[in-house]
Amino acid sequence: MSVWCGDDGGEPRPVVLVIDDDHDSCEVIGDILGHLGYRAVAARDGAEALRILRDERLHPAVIVLDVWMPNLDGFELRRTLRAESAWSTIPVVVASAAPLSDHELAQLHPDAFLAKPFGEGALEAALHRVMSKRVP
Repeated sequence: MSVWCGDDGGEPRPVVLVIDDDHDSCEVIGDILGHLGYRAVAARDGAEALRILRDERLHPAVIVLDVWMPNLDGFELRRTLRAESAWSTIPVVVASAAPLSDHELAQLHPDAFLAKPFGEGALEAALHRVMSKRVP
């Protein structure tokens, strides 16, 4: 089930899709995103993220992606996103508590990487960095 955070009915805010099987991580990241002026949509794994992207026709400004998840992990989801023209240009911030090898990072092609746990400043800097690279 997707969780919609930070939607106060006011001005439209950039949407960030947070994909993480850890409920607490999603909640913390969603709270930080709300504080930073974003609207967070959460998916508990890659399969749910694809359903949200397809069925709800969501086109997020950024994706925050955990790596190790059930059903469809970050590696497979990233391959799917890169192969689909509608999603291939969405910046992806990979966030992982587990260390990743250089080979694993290369497979993920992240626009930014955050080691969990991370704070508001680190997430804000990563979002600013990846969004500033986007072509309007």
